[in-house]
Amino acid sequence: MGRAGQETVLFYNLDNAKGRAIRVVLIQMGIRIRNVKREEFTEPVGKLVGMAVPEGVGEDGRRPDEPNTPDDLDDEMLVMYGFTEDRLDEFLARMRRARTGHVALKAVITPTNSSWNGHELYAELKKEHEALSGR
Repeated sequence: MGRAGQETVLFYNLDNAKGRAIRVVLIQMGIRIRNVKREEFTEPVGKLVGMAVPEGVGEDGRRPDEPNTPDDLDDEMLVMYGFTEDRLDEFLARMRRARTGHVALKAVITPTNSSWNGHELYAELKKEHEALSGR
């Protein structure tokens, strides 16, 4: 595990050409990358970046080891941690300039969502994305 506070990006379902292009941008910026394996999707996102997060239940009352369904997280997702606003803006601008391809589901780890697992964060991001895109 990395040290808490270190800029880190969690890759969900990005073991592909787009993920490799994003990885180049992150390496150039000196940002830590962590590929999240499918069996780690039930782990709290904060734990994956080295935060101390309380064990137990997520926001909806489910324990982190009780995902909605095992296959509900199939889309690409980027989860960022430890970024200042300026560094986050720089990362997103560099992704656009490098034409890495669009990742619709992106989140920043906060005190509120740090105890959520990948499935919970994914469900929330999907809801927000669908609401914003009018679907």
